[in-house]
Amino acid sequence: MKILLPVDGSEYSALAAEFIASRTSLLGRKPEIEVLNAQFLNGSVVTGALLSEVWGEKTLEELYRVRAEKAFAAVRTPLQVKGIPFREMTVRKAPAEAVLEETAAWKPDLIVMGTQGKTNAEKLFLGSVSTAVLAGTSVPVLLVRDAPAPKKDDLKVGIAVDGSPYGEIAVRYLERYRELLGANPEIRVLNVVEDAMNAMITASSDCDMAVVTEEEARKLEEKTFEENTRPVVESLRDKGFANVTPVKLVGSAGDRISSYANREGLDLVVMGSRGYTNFRAAILGSVTTRVAAETAAPVLIIR
Repeated sequence: MKILLPVDGSEYSALAAEFIASRTSLLGRKPEIEVLNAQFLNGSVVTGALLSEVWGEKTLEELYRVRAEKAFAAVRTPLQVKGIPFREMTVRKAPAEAVLEETAAWKPDLIVMGTQGKTNAEKLFLGSVSTAVLAGTSVPVLLVRDAPAPKKDDLKVGIAVDGSPYGEIAVRYLERYRELLGANPEIRVLNVVEDAMNAMITASSDCDMAVVTEEEARKLEEKTFEENTRPVVESLRDKGFANVTPVKLVGSAGDRISSYANREGLDLVVMGSRGYTNFRAAILGSVTTRVAAETAAPVLIIR
């Protein structure tokens, strides 16, 4: 497995490295890890050019070197303590541009990024490196916030599915790289269904139609839940994942998934996400964004 780890010297980069170091089963497969740091003063090419003229190229090079060293130092310890080999790479580009270009060139199987956690989804993503990377690549991205790395190799994982092909794509990825989850992970297949009774009442108020009974509404919920989860549960079990449980949640998908993950102490949430070309459509307002913004555990987004 090839893993790209972009770093910026923050505590979130260190947490991302610690998560990788916690994956004992993964490390046994000897993954290739590249640690990438992008140097881009104040987000401006002009700024760099002006400083080069004022300070001189040699001074500017020293500044870049010091900043890169600081960024790498933040992740070396957790990786080196576990004896994990990795290579370091520094480029002079805007961070998102650097990550996307290196992704296209090196073709990693996974990008692991530390990201600052905020409760407001727009603040979390709009203008951030995470947003641009998610919008610009089809490679799976693991977003690590401020939760400490799991202490055990076998993870408690929530896989969110909605009956679309994207859930199946996420499952196939985990089947291929199952070492991410440990030898015997506990998997919860999460499906959020609409409150059928409330939906029927609302619909009946807009037109002349009979209101279904509560029992009929609940049967509809169960039917939807069964259709959405059964193929995924069976697929996982067929692939040797023994501890798989379907979980029904009712209400708003983003809120219910994140609250369940936090309440149950999940170690990882996995989601398939539709890819869009429009920046805001890809990120803002989506279920994936809400879950990533409000879940303490790392969120693996697979497109």
